[in-house]
Amino acid sequence: MQGTSENYLTDEEAENFLLSSISTENIRQWSRTYSAGVHLAGDYTHASSIKALWQSYGIPTAISSHQTIIDDPGPETAVRLIDKNDSGKVLFEVSLVEDVLPSDSTSSIGLPAFHGLSCAGRVVAHLVYANFGRPEDFRFLDEHNISVKDCIVLCKYSANLRGLKVRAAQEAGAAGVILYNDPQEDGEYTVANGYLPYPEGPARHPSAIQRGSVSYFSVAAGQFPTDEFTPQIPSVPISYRDAAVLLRALKGDGLDCKNLPSGWQGALHDIEYYTGASSTLVELVNDARRKECKIHNVIGTIEGLSEECVIIGNHHDSWSVGAVDPVSGSAVMNEIARTLGALGQRGWKPRRKIILASWDNEEYGLVGSTTWATLNESYLKENCVAYLNVDEATNGGPTLLPVSSPLLTQALFDAAQSVPSPLENSMEVDQDWLFILDGLSDKGHDTVYSDWLQQTELDNPSSSTPRIDTIGTGSDFTIFQHHLGIPSTDVVFSGGKKNAVFQYHSKYDSYLWMEKFGDPGFRKHTAMAQLWGLMTLRIASQATLPFTAGPYAGSLKQGLSNLELLSDINRRELNQVIDRFSEEAARLDQEAEDSRRHPNVFDQNRYLMIDGINKRYMSIEKSFLNEEGLPQRRWYKHMAFGPGLWEGYGGVVFPAIADALLLHDDALIQEAVDATTKVIIKVAKLMGTKI
Repeated sequence: MQGTSENYLTDEEAENFLLSSISTENIRQWSRTYSAGVHLAGDYTHASSIKALWQSYGIPTAISSHQTIIDDPGPETAVRLIDKNDSGKVLFEVSLVEDVLPSDSTSSIGLPAFHGLSCAGRVVAHLVYANFGRPEDFRFLDEHNISVKDCIVLCKYSANLRGLKVRAAQEAGAAGVILYNDPQEDGEYTVANGYLPYPEGPARHPSAIQRGSVSYFSVAAGQFPTDEFTPQIPSVPISYRDAAVLLRALKGDGLDCKNLPSGWQGALHDIEYYTGASSTLVELVNDARRKECKIHNVIGTIEGLSEECVIIGNHHDSWSVGAVDPVSGSAVMNEIARTLGALGQRGWKPRRKIILASWDNEEYGLVGSTTWATLNESYLKENCVAYLNVDEATNGGPTLLPVSSPLLTQALFDAAQSVPSPLENSMEVDQDWLFILDGLSDKGHDTVYSDWLQQTELDNPSSSTPRIDTIGTGSDFTIFQHHLGIPSTDVVFSGGKKNAVFQYHSKYDSYLWMEKFGDPGFRKHTAMAQLWGLMTLRIASQATLPFTAGPYAGSLKQGLSNLELLSDINRRELNQVIDRFSEEAARLDQEAEDSRRHPNVFDQNRYLMIDGINKRYMSIEKSFLNEEGLPQRRWYKHMAFGPGLWEGYGGVVFPAIADALLLHDDALIQEAVDATTKVIIKVAKLMGTKI
């Protein structure tokens, strides 16, 4: 795009400048600096330092502060195994802090483990092991006469979002919840399989504890803690080392999990899993202390030639030092900011405004981004063309694993094809286990795209394009995609199955882990800066938005096939309207492709044609919104995509139908099918109507 000075840079020159200017050492330095301390929600000093940094790059930056509610763990929080026959004698007390590791300098700092926005309380009760804490797990226990009423349930992390585990336990009548990470979720790299735990090896450290919010992300984002959005029974996270003690106390009580369906039997060494209820008692005390807190979003703005904008976002708050979550994304964002500032100093100016957002209080429930976007809703609905999120640049995986609006599919593919593979020189790193890249290492590496495609083909040989998952929730894209109808994506290097275990939300999500296991050499960080930066430049600068509607139809078709309980009549009805949607999407994409053939030729007719194409693309996601909200969760409005109601992070297609199917209510199912059919027809007509 033409600049405002004689130092004119073409779009191609701007892209080449960005690719060549990204500095691995700068990113490494920001990773080391930010992960030297904990940055809990409301850290004004941290927000101010980000503001000052971006301003030093020539980017006008401000802090947008908002009042909210968070909580801290009080000193009385505890989990104890009680001898019921000896006047409450404590047989064992759980540790809520990880071991201090001499080689990991930050393992000694930070708060004890707790659940954000959890319910304070004390419970003494029998213990029941409830697998993953899903609704179907509680139904299974009930069907086998194992009651959880007034009991404390022990559940494994994974399979669904932590807050939804507590919600399901509460609805089943439980009095409290204890959560832990079982090695079952860790794949190859477990102590039982002979691997050393962190920091000597890639396995999970036995004392690692996953902190995190228990807010109901799949019901609403960014809300004040009320009965509708947060649990009303206490919960506490513990380590698998301590969970093993509780599981041993269940031995012989209830059902033997070796005889239960796959998944119930965990992977702790020398542990026999039983459901209980236990003959011994457990005391759970959650001394959660709620308080008002002022949070601080950092907003940088690079003005464009129009009021249209693209937003790139990451959050700066963390439960621990957070070298992965969120520092890997924050360090990359700083380097993009530096490069964009340098482009501006050379006279480059984008066609569309670029907004850089470093959100606060993501961890408690996406509060910073949701609050800011709500306050700016009118402007964003009118002008924001895309939101590009990077919560984590990498959590150890070798290849991309994005979630995205299908409108951004081709933009992701094109950017990935322009970025060199970060895996090419990984053999220089002196950890042999790191190179087992699911068959990738013996095929050679070219680009991020080729690695991504190879990994997808290894996971699913029938795939012909790289894997992009349905966009759900779990990070700051949520309000933009699902509430405002703005095409959004969240990108991370996470693909593959043989990766060092990410010490998620524990004190071991540290710079040492990142440097030794997550991204030795920081090549994936560098590739993410190039990928994220390229997508930003292209969306901000190209006259015709680099969107494609065609992949949308494919996503809707695939999603429909996953609704197994839907009747054949309803399935045929939806297939017919999706076919019409597909035809109109193909026509719109062809118009857009035709408009790109002479990018440097502009007259009034061409300008109006491109403006009409862009407006149709921009209206697709918004037209999928039901302004009254989904029937079972009114905050979510998008009729094509949403988080699974009982899954959390994972996305589903046609969420209103999926929610109704869970209720097995034929009338609600038909209402959802009718409403979804109507909105697909509306969007198809819109795509075919020239503006």
